[in-house]
Amino acid sequence: MDATDSHILLILLYYYVQPVVNIRNDHVECPRRCSCIPDLAEPDRFVINCKWSPAAVTSTNKWKQEIFAQFPLNITKTLNIECDNDSSSIIFDANLFNGFQNLQNLRIQKCRTNTLPNSLLHNLSNLRSVHFNQLNEVDQQLTLPDEFFQRSKRLEKLTIVNCNLNTLPHSLICDSPNIQVVNVSHNSLRTIRLTRNTDDVIGDKSTDNYCNDKAEQLIIFDLSNNQIRLIADSDLTQFVAVRQLLLANNQITVINRNALKACTLLQQLQLGNNSIEELPVMPETLIHLDVSFNRLSIIPSTIANLPNLQILNVSGNAIDENTPFPVISATVKSADLSRNRFEFIPQTLLISCAQQLQHLLLSYNRITQLESSFFQNYSNLLVVSSD
Repeated sequence: MDATDSHILLILLYYYVQPVVNIRNDHVECPRRCSCIPDLAEPDRFVINCKWSPAAVTSTNKWKQEIFAQFPLNITKTLNIECDNDSSSIIFDANLFNGFQNLQNLRIQKCRTNTLPNSLLHNLSNLRSVHFNQLNEVDQQLTLPDEFFQRSKRLEKLTIVNCNLNTLPHSLICDSPNIQVVNVSHNSLRTIRLTRNTDDVIGDKSTDNYCNDKAEQLIIFDLSNNQIRLIADSDLTQFVAVRQLLLANNQITVINRNALKACTLLQQLQLGNNSIEELPVMPETLIHLDVSFNRLSIIPSTIANLPNLQILNVSGNAIDENTPFPVISATVKSADLSRNRFEFIPQTLLISCAQQLQHLLLSYNRITQLESSFFQNYSNLLVVSSD
Protein backbone atom coordinates (compact mmCIF):
# COMPACT_ATOMS: atom_id res chain seq x y z
CA MET A 1 0.00 0.00 0.00
CA ASP A 2 1.53 3.32 -1.05
CA ALA A 3 1.20 6.69 0.67
CA THR A 4 -1.74 7.73 -1.48
CA ASP A 5 -3.69 4.56 -0.63
CA SER A 6 -2.94 5.07 3.06
CA HIS A 7 -4.16 8.65 2.88
CA ILE A 8 -7.41 7.58 1.21
CA LEU A 9 -7.92 4.80 3.76
CA LEU A 10 -7.48 7.21 6.66
CA ILE A 11 -10.02 9.58 5.14
CA LEU A 12 -12.54 6.74 4.68
CA LEU A 13 -12.01 5.53 8.24
CA TYR A 14 -12.42 9.05 9.53
CA TYR A 15 -15.66 9.45 7.60
CA TYR A 16 -17.30 6.17 8.62
CA VAL A 17 -16.01 5.74 12.16
CA GLN A 18 -16.46 9.30 13.38
CA PRO A 19 -18.65 9.32 16.53
CA VAL A 20 -22.13 10.78 16.33
CA VAL A 21 -21.47 13.61 18.78
CA ASN A 22 -20.40 17.19 18.63
CA ILE A 23 -16.73 17.27 17.66
CA ARG A 24 -14.27 19.94 16.71
CA ASN A 25 -12.18 19.77 13.54
CA ASP A 26 -9.58 22.51 13.34
CA HIS A 27 -11.78 24.73 15.51
CA VAL A 28 -14.86 23.87 13.41
CA GLU A 29 -17.77 22.55 15.46
CA CYS A 30 -19.53 19.68 13.72
CA PRO A 31 -23.23 19.27 14.55
CA ARG A 32 -24.57 16.19 16.25
CA ARG A 33 -25.20 13.20 14.02
CA CYS A 34 -23.05 14.71 11.30
CA SER A 35 -19.59 14.00 9.97
CA CYS A 36 -17.40 16.87 8.82
CA ILE A 37 -14.42 16.12 6.62
CA PRO A 38 -12.21 18.39 4.53
CA ASP A 39 -12.94 18.44 0.83
CA LEU A 40 -10.20 16.56 -1.04
CA ALA A 41 -9.78 19.27 -3.66
CA GLU A 42 -10.15 22.20 -1.24
CA PRO A 43 -9.00 21.10 2.25
CA ASP A 44 -10.00 24.43 3.80
CA ARG A 45 -13.64 23.70 2.92
CA PHE A 46 -15.86 20.94 4.29
CA VAL A 47 -18.08 18.08 3.20
CA ILE A 48 -20.78 17.68 5.84
CA ASN A 49 -22.91 14.53 6.00
CA CYS A 50 -25.87 14.47 8.37
CA LYS A 51 -28.31 11.70 9.16
CA TRP A 52 -31.19 12.91 11.25
CA SER A 53 -34.23 11.33 12.85
CA PRO A 54 -37.60 12.99 13.55
CA ALA A 55 -35.91 14.35 16.70
CA ALA A 56 -34.41 16.99 14.42
CA VAL A 57 -37.90 18.27 13.70
CA THR A 58 -40.08 20.39 15.97
CA SER A 59 -43.48 19.31 17.24
CA THR A 60 -45.05 21.54 14.62
CA ASN A 61 -43.16 19.54 11.97
CA LYS A 62 -40.85 22.46 11.10
CA TRP A 63 -37.11 22.05 10.81
CA LYS A 64 -35.44 23.52 13.87
CA GLN A 65 -33.72 26.72 12.83
CA GLU A 66 -31.17 26.00 15.55
CA ILE A 67 -30.01 22.86 13.76
CA PHE A 68 -27.51 24.88 11.72
CA ALA A 69 -26.64 27.35 14.47
CA GLN A 70 -23.10 25.98 14.88
CA PHE A 71 -22.52 24.99 11.26
CA PRO A 72 -19.44 26.39 9.49
CA LEU A 73 -21.75 27.88 6.89
CA ASN A 74 -19.30 29.87 4.79
CA ILE A 75 -16.79 27.03 4.47
CA THR A 76 -19.28 24.26 3.70
CA LYS A 77 -18.77 23.08 0.13
CA THR A 78 -21.02 20.01 0.19
CA LEU A 79 -24.02 19.30 2.40
CA ASN A 80 -25.63 15.85 2.43
CA ILE A 81 -28.80 15.36 4.48
CA GLU A 82 -30.52 12.01 4.99
CA CYS A 83 -33.51 11.27 7.20
CA ASP A 84 -33.31 7.90 8.91
CA ASN A 85 -37.08 7.58 9.33
CA ASP A 86 -38.79 8.24 6.03
CA SER A 87 -42.29 7.57 7.36
CA SER A 88 -42.61 11.04 8.88
CA SER A 89 -43.54 14.07 6.80
CA ILE A 90 -41.38 17.18 7.01
CA ILE A 91 -42.21 20.79 6.28
CA PHE A 92 -39.05 22.43 4.99
CA ASP A 93 -38.45 25.95 6.25
CA ALA A 94 -38.03 28.40 3.35
CA ASN A 95 -34.97 29.87 5.12
CA LEU A 96 -33.40 26.52 5.94
CA PHE A 97 -30.24 27.19 3.92
CA ASN A 98 -29.76 30.87 4.68
CA GLY A 99 -26.09 31.53 5.27
CA PHE A 100 -24.77 28.80 2.95
CA GLN A 101 -23.77 31.31 0.28
CA ASN A 102 -20.70 29.28 -0.72
CA LEU A 103 -22.42 25.89 -0.85
CA GLN A 104 -21.78 24.12 -4.16
CA ASN A 105 -23.35 20.68 -3.70
CA LEU A 106 -26.62 19.83 -1.97
CA ARG A 107 -28.02 16.34 -1.52
CA ILE A 108 -31.24 15.50 0.34
CA GLN A 109 -32.72 12.02 0.53
CA LYS A 110 -35.48 10.15 2.35
CA CYS A 111 -36.86 13.35 3.88
CA ARG A 112 -40.51 13.02 2.93
CA THR A 113 -42.56 16.10 2.16
CA ASN A 114 -45.60 17.11 0.14
CA THR A 115 -44.08 20.36 -1.04
CA LEU A 116 -40.82 22.28 -1.23
CA PRO A 117 -40.79 26.03 -0.56
CA ASN A 118 -40.49 28.20 -3.65
CA SER A 119 -37.42 29.98 -2.25
CA LEU A 120 -35.64 27.00 -0.66
CA LEU A 121 -32.60 27.37 -2.96
CA HIS A 122 -32.78 31.08 -3.65
CA ASN A 123 -29.93 32.06 -1.31
CA LEU A 124 -27.58 29.40 -2.70
CA SER A 125 -26.12 31.50 -5.50
CA ASN A 126 -23.01 29.29 -5.92
CA LEU A 127 -24.87 26.00 -6.14
CA ARG A 128 -23.43 23.64 -8.78
CA SER A 129 -25.30 20.38 -8.13
CA VAL A 130 -28.59 19.36 -6.56
CA HIS A 131 -29.54 15.77 -5.78
CA PHE A 132 -33.00 14.87 -4.45
CA ASN A 133 -33.88 11.22 -3.80
CA GLN A 134 -37.08 9.82 -2.28
CA LEU A 135 -38.55 13.11 -1.12
CA ASN A 136 -42.21 12.51 -1.91
CA GLU A 137 -44.65 11.19 0.66
CA VAL A 138 -45.68 7.59 0.06
CA ASP A 139 -48.18 7.32 -2.83
CA GLN A 140 -48.02 11.10 -3.34
CA GLN A 141 -46.37 13.15 -6.06
CA LEU A 142 -43.66 15.71 -5.47
CA THR A 143 -44.32 19.09 -7.07
CA LEU A 144 -41.67 21.76 -7.59
CA PRO A 145 -42.80 25.40 -7.78
CA ASP A 146 -42.24 27.13 -11.13
CA GLU A 147 -39.66 29.52 -9.63
CA PHE A 148 -37.82 26.87 -7.62
CA PHE A 149 -34.56 27.27 -9.61
CA GLN A 150 -34.98 30.97 -10.30
CA ARG A 151 -31.62 31.97 -8.76
CA SER A 152 -29.69 28.80 -9.61
CA LYS A 153 -27.70 30.46 -12.39
CA ARG A 154 -24.58 28.35 -11.77
CA LEU A 155 -26.34 25.01 -11.48
CA GLU A 156 -24.60 22.38 -13.63
CA LYS A 157 -26.08 19.07 -12.49
CA LEU A 158 -29.63 18.29 -11.38
CA THR A 159 -30.73 14.89 -10.12
CA ILE A 160 -34.28 14.22 -8.96
CA VAL A 161 -34.95 10.48 -8.75
CA ASN A 162 -37.53 8.26 -7.06
CA CYS A 163 -39.66 11.27 -6.11
CA ASN A 164 -42.82 10.52 -8.14
CA LEU A 165 -42.21 13.84 -9.89
CA ASN A 166 -44.82 14.59 -12.55
CA THR A 167 -43.43 17.81 -14.02
CA LEU A 168 -40.33 19.98 -14.04
CA PRO A 169 -40.46 23.77 -13.66
CA HIS A 170 -41.10 25.25 -17.09
CA SER A 171 -38.42 27.89 -16.58
CA LEU A 172 -35.62 25.46 -15.67
CA ILE A 173 -33.57 26.11 -18.81
CA CYS A 174 -33.76 29.88 -18.51
CA ASP A 175 -33.18 29.86 -14.75
CA SER A 176 -30.17 27.53 -15.03
CA PRO A 177 -28.48 28.31 -18.36
CA ASN A 178 -25.28 26.42 -17.42
CA ILE A 179 -26.95 23.12 -16.64
CA GLN A 180 -25.10 20.18 -18.22
CA VAL A 181 -26.69 17.06 -16.73
CA VAL A 182 -30.33 16.43 -15.84
CA ASN A 183 -31.32 13.08 -14.34
CA VAL A 184 -35.04 12.80 -13.63
CA SER A 185 -35.29 9.03 -14.04
CA HIS A 186 -37.61 6.86 -11.96
CA ASN A 187 -40.44 9.36 -11.66
CA SER A 188 -43.90 9.78 -13.20
CA LEU A 189 -43.17 12.33 -15.92
CA ARG A 190 -45.55 12.09 -18.88
CA THR A 191 -43.79 14.48 -21.24
CA ILE A 192 -40.25 15.26 -22.28
CA ARG A 193 -41.13 18.89 -22.92
CA LEU A 194 -40.06 21.55 -20.43
CA THR A 195 -41.79 24.68 -21.71
CA ARG A 196 -45.34 25.67 -22.45
CA ASN A 197 -44.38 27.10 -25.83
CA THR A 198 -40.92 26.42 -27.21
CA ASP A 199 -41.37 29.11 -29.87
CA ASP A 200 -41.36 31.81 -27.22
CA VAL A 201 -38.32 33.76 -26.13
CA ILE A 202 -38.15 35.23 -22.69
CA GLY A 203 -37.13 38.79 -21.94
CA ASP A 204 -35.75 41.61 -24.03
CA LYS A 205 -32.70 40.75 -26.17
CA SER A 206 -31.07 43.98 -25.07
CA THR A 207 -31.16 43.03 -21.38
CA ASP A 208 -29.38 40.47 -19.22
CA ASN A 209 -32.71 38.72 -18.65
CA TYR A 210 -33.02 37.58 -22.26
CA CYS A 211 -33.43 33.82 -22.70
CA ASN A 212 -33.82 31.96 -25.99
CA ASP A 213 -35.00 28.89 -24.04
CA LYS A 214 -32.34 26.64 -25.57
CA ALA A 215 -30.40 24.21 -23.40
CA GLU A 216 -27.07 25.12 -24.95
CA GLN A 217 -24.98 23.42 -22.25
CA LEU A 218 -27.12 20.35 -21.53
CA ILE A 219 -25.31 17.24 -22.78
CA ILE A 220 -26.95 14.43 -20.75
CA PHE A 221 -30.71 14.15 -20.26
CA ASP A 222 -31.96 11.03 -18.46
CA LEU A 223 -35.72 10.48 -18.55
CA SER A 224 -35.67 6.71 -18.24
CA ASN A 225 -38.25 4.88 -16.13
CA ASN A 226 -41.04 7.42 -16.44
CA GLN A 227 -44.49 7.39 -18.09
CA ILE A 228 -43.79 9.18 -21.38
CA ARG A 229 -46.01 7.97 -24.24
CA LEU A 230 -45.48 10.44 -27.08
CA ILE A 231 -42.59 12.54 -28.35
CA ALA A 232 -43.86 15.27 -30.66
CA ASP A 233 -41.88 17.23 -33.25
CA SER A 234 -41.58 20.23 -30.91
CA ASP A 235 -40.77 18.40 -27.67
CA LEU A 236 -36.99 18.33 -28.14
CA THR A 237 -36.37 21.64 -29.88
CA GLN A 238 -34.69 23.03 -26.74
CA PHE A 239 -32.03 20.33 -26.59
CA VAL A 240 -29.64 21.61 -29.22
CA ALA A 241 -26.48 20.34 -27.48
CA VAL A 242 -27.62 17.02 -26.01
CA ARG A 243 -25.20 14.10 -26.53
CA GLN A 244 -26.93 11.43 -24.44
CA LEU A 245 -30.71 11.08 -24.43
CA LEU A 246 -31.95 8.25 -22.23
CA LEU A 247 -35.61 7.24 -22.62
CA ALA A 248 -35.61 3.53 -21.80
CA ASN A 249 -38.42 1.98 -19.77
CA ASN A 250 -41.18 4.41 -20.60
CA GLN A 251 -44.49 3.81 -22.39
CA ILE A 252 -43.54 5.41 -25.71
CA THR A 253 -45.64 4.32 -28.68
CA VAL A 254 -45.06 7.24 -31.05
CA ILE A 255 -42.02 9.38 -31.86
CA ASN A 256 -42.86 11.90 -34.55
CA ARG A 257 -40.69 11.84 -37.66
CA ASN A 258 -38.85 15.13 -36.97
CA ALA A 259 -38.70 14.85 -33.18
CA LEU A 260 -34.88 14.63 -33.17
CA LYS A 261 -34.29 17.32 -35.77
CA ALA A 262 -32.83 19.82 -33.27
CA CYS A 263 -30.55 17.24 -31.64
CA THR A 264 -27.77 17.58 -34.19
CA LEU A 265 -25.01 16.54 -31.76
CA LEU A 266 -26.70 13.44 -30.35
CA GLN A 267 -24.33 10.49 -29.88
CA GLN A 268 -26.21 8.07 -27.64
CA LEU A 269 -29.94 7.30 -27.77
CA GLN A 270 -31.56 4.72 -25.51
CA LEU A 271 -35.15 3.75 -26.30
CA GLY A 272 -35.24 0.21 -24.92
CA ASN A 273 -38.34 -1.27 -23.31
CA ASN A 274 -41.01 0.84 -24.97
CA SER A 275 -43.70 0.04 -27.55
CA ILE A 276 -42.27 1.77 -30.63
CA GLU A 277 -43.18 0.51 -34.11
CA GLU A 278 -41.60 3.28 -36.21
CA LEU A 279 -38.55 5.42 -35.57
CA PRO A 280 -37.93 9.08 -36.43
CA VAL A 281 -35.20 10.51 -38.62
CA MET A 282 -31.96 10.04 -36.70
CA PRO A 283 -29.05 12.51 -36.54
CA GLU A 284 -25.97 11.24 -38.37
CA THR A 285 -23.87 11.84 -35.26
CA LEU A 286 -25.34 8.79 -33.49
CA ILE A 287 -22.72 6.34 -32.26
CA HIS A 288 -24.72 4.23 -29.78
CA LEU A 289 -28.33 3.25 -30.43
CA ASP A 290 -30.46 0.97 -28.24
CA VAL A 291 -34.00 0.22 -29.45
CA SER A 292 -34.26 -3.17 -27.78
CA PHE A 293 -37.59 -4.65 -26.70
CA ASN A 294 -39.88 -2.57 -28.84
CA ARG A 295 -42.20 -3.53 -31.72
CA LEU A 296 -39.97 -3.16 -34.75
CA SER A 297 -40.59 -5.58 -37.62
CA ILE A 298 -37.55 -4.45 -39.64
CA ILE A 299 -34.32 -2.54 -39.15
CA PRO A 300 -35.61 0.71 -40.64
CA SER A 301 -33.65 2.90 -43.02
CA THR A 302 -33.35 5.55 -40.30
CA ILE A 303 -31.06 3.10 -38.47
CA ALA A 304 -29.48 1.36 -41.44
CA ASN A 305 -28.29 4.64 -42.99
CA LEU A 306 -26.49 5.98 -39.91
CA PRO A 307 -22.88 6.51 -41.08
CA ASN A 308 -21.11 6.66 -37.69
CA LEU A 309 -22.88 3.93 -35.74
CA GLN A 310 -20.65 1.80 -33.50
CA ILE A 311 -23.05 0.04 -31.13
CA LEU A 312 -26.46 -1.22 -32.27
CA ASN A 313 -28.97 -3.07 -30.09
CA VAL A 314 -32.21 -4.17 -31.75
CA SER A 315 -32.78 -7.23 -29.57
CA GLY A 316 -36.23 -8.19 -28.38
CA ASN A 317 -38.15 -7.06 -31.46
CA ALA A 318 -39.88 -8.95 -34.29
CA ILE A 319 -37.23 -8.55 -37.01
CA ASP A 320 -36.61 -11.37 -39.46
CA GLU A 321 -34.41 -12.11 -42.47
CA ASN A 322 -36.69 -10.06 -44.74
CA THR A 323 -35.51 -6.79 -43.22
CA PRO A 324 -34.78 -4.79 -46.40
CA PHE A 325 -32.05 -2.29 -45.51
CA PRO A 326 -28.39 -3.27 -44.99
CA VAL A 327 -26.50 -1.39 -42.29
CA ILE A 328 -24.19 1.01 -44.14
CA SER A 329 -21.90 2.04 -41.28
CA ALA A 330 -18.39 0.62 -41.57
CA THR A 331 -17.70 1.41 -37.90
CA VAL A 332 -20.16 -0.93 -36.13
CA LYS A 333 -18.28 -2.91 -33.47
CA SER A 334 -21.22 -4.47 -31.63
CA ALA A 335 -24.54 -5.66 -33.03
CA ASP A 336 -27.18 -7.30 -30.84
CA LEU A 337 -29.81 -9.06 -32.97
CA SER A 338 -30.88 -11.54 -30.29
CA ARG A 339 -34.49 -12.36 -29.40
CA ASN A 340 -35.89 -11.65 -32.86
CA ARG A 341 -37.29 -13.91 -35.61
CA PHE A 342 -34.30 -14.48 -37.85
CA GLU A 343 -34.11 -17.92 -39.48
CA PHE A 344 -30.81 -16.87 -41.01
CA ILE A 345 -28.75 -13.67 -41.22
CA PRO A 346 -28.70 -12.11 -44.71
CA GLN A 347 -25.15 -11.89 -46.04
CA THR A 348 -25.61 -8.22 -46.93
CA LEU A 349 -27.09 -7.07 -43.61
CA LEU A 350 -23.77 -6.32 -41.88
CA ILE A 351 -21.31 -6.63 -44.74
CA SER A 352 -20.26 -2.96 -44.56
CA CYS A 353 -18.93 -3.40 -41.03
CA ALA A 354 -17.48 -6.88 -41.54
CA GLN A 355 -13.91 -5.71 -40.86
CA GLN A 356 -14.81 -3.83 -37.66
CA LEU A 357 -17.49 -6.03 -36.07
CA GLN A 358 -16.28 -7.60 -32.82
CA HIS A 359 -19.48 -8.66 -31.03
CA LEU A 360 -22.43 -10.29 -32.78
CA LEU A 361 -25.29 -11.54 -30.60
CA LEU A 362 -27.82 -13.85 -32.27
CA SER A 363 -29.28 -15.97 -29.46
CA TYR A 364 -33.00 -16.72 -29.13
CA ASN A 365 -33.80 -16.42 -32.81
CA ARG A 366 -35.02 -19.18 -35.13
CA ILE A 367 -31.59 -19.92 -36.55
CA THR A 368 -30.91 -23.64 -36.71
CA GLN A 369 -27.44 -23.44 -38.19
CA LEU A 370 -24.88 -20.78 -39.03
CA GLU A 371 -23.03 -21.50 -42.25
CA SER A 372 -19.28 -21.23 -41.90
CA SER A 373 -19.17 -19.19 -45.09
CA PHE A 374 -21.06 -16.43 -43.27
CA PHE A 375 -17.98 -15.64 -41.16
CA GLN A 376 -15.42 -15.48 -43.95
CA ASN A 377 -15.49 -11.70 -44.13
CA TYR A 378 -15.71 -11.11 -40.35
CA SER A 379 -12.03 -11.24 -39.50
CA ASN A 380 -12.20 -9.36 -36.17
CA LEU A 381 -15.10 -11.12 -34.47
CA LEU A 382 -14.27 -11.78 -30.82
CA VAL A 383 -17.68 -12.91 -29.57
CA VAL A 384 -20.47 -14.68 -31.42
CA SER A 385 -23.43 -15.64 -29.28
CA SER A 386 -26.06 -17.95 -30.73
CA ASP A 387 -28.36 -20.69 -29.49
